[in-house]
Amino acid sequence: MVNSKCRWECPEQWSEWSDWLAAGLHATNRWRLPVLLLGILFASGRRTVTTWLRAAGVSDDFQGYYYFLAVIGRKTESVATELVALLLRTLPLLERLLLVIDDSPTKTYKTFLATYPPVGCVIRVVLIKEDHGWYAFFCTDSNASVQEILEAFADRATIEQDFHDVKEVWGSGQQQVRNVWTNLAVYNLNLWMHTLVELWAWNRSGRQLVNRSDSPWDDADRRPSHADRRKALRQHILDNELSAITAAWLLPRKIIQLAQNLMALAA
Repeated sequence: MVNSKCRWECPEQWSEWSDWLAAGLHATNRWRLPVLLLGILFASGRRTVTTWLRAAGVSDDFQGYYYFLAVIGRKTESVATELVALLLRTLPLLERLLLVIDDSPTKTYKTFLATYPPVGCVIRVVLIKEDHGWYAFFCTDSNASVQEILEAFADRATIEQDFHDVKEVWGSGQQQVRNVWTNLAVYNLNLWMHTLVELWAWNRSGRQLVNRSDSPWDDADRRPSHADRRKALRQHILDNELSAITAAWLLPRKIIQLAQNLMALAA
C-alpha cells in the first residue's frame, strides 16, 4: 500500500499557511502540497526530489508526487499570488510596499497608475526599457516618484542575500528533474519555502530562533541567519513531536534527554 501520510505534524500556523497556498490547486491533489513542503524543510544532503520525499516519509508514492510537481509548475502564478496575499494579510506592512522584478534599470521609462486586487489599492507602475526588453516595478504608494522607486530598488543588497540562501540553504538547482513544468515547480517551491520560513520567524526574537551557548566563540547577539530560522522551525516541529509522545507515554527522564539531544543534532 502506498504511503501518502507525512511523518511530521507541523504547527497549526504552518498548516494554515500550507492550506492557504494549496487552495488554488485541484481538490484531488492539493493535500500533497503541505506534505511536500515539510519534506523540503527536513531534507538534508543533496536536495533532490527523492530526498524531499524521503524526508517526508512518502517515497512509496514517488510517481504521484512527481506528477504533482508538474501540476504545480502549471499553477505557479496562482500559488505565488496566494503567497503574496498571505504576506499582505499576515505582516505589519509599512506605508509603502515596493516590489521589483529583475535587474538594474536605465533612464528610459514609462509610468502609470493601475489597480492590483491582491494589494487592494492603486499602485504606481514603472516600466524600464533595457536593450533586451522592458522590466516592471510597482509601488503601493501611488504618489511615489519614479526616482524614489528606482532609488529604493538600487538599495537591494538583501535580494542578493536571498539568492544566496535559496541556493545554499534550500539547494536550488539540485533537484534533478527533466520536465519543464517540474523544473519550474521545484525552483518556485524553494522560493516559497524561503518566504514561509521568514514569515514564521518574523515575530520571534533572536533568542527564540538560535541558541549559541554551545558556540562560545560566536557572537551571541549576532542576527539569526536564514539557516538559523530554518533550523529553529525544524526544532520546533521535532519538539512538538516529542511533547506528543511524552504526553501519551510515560518515559524515563534520561530517555527524554537523549531524544532531545538527538533532535538538536537532527535539526
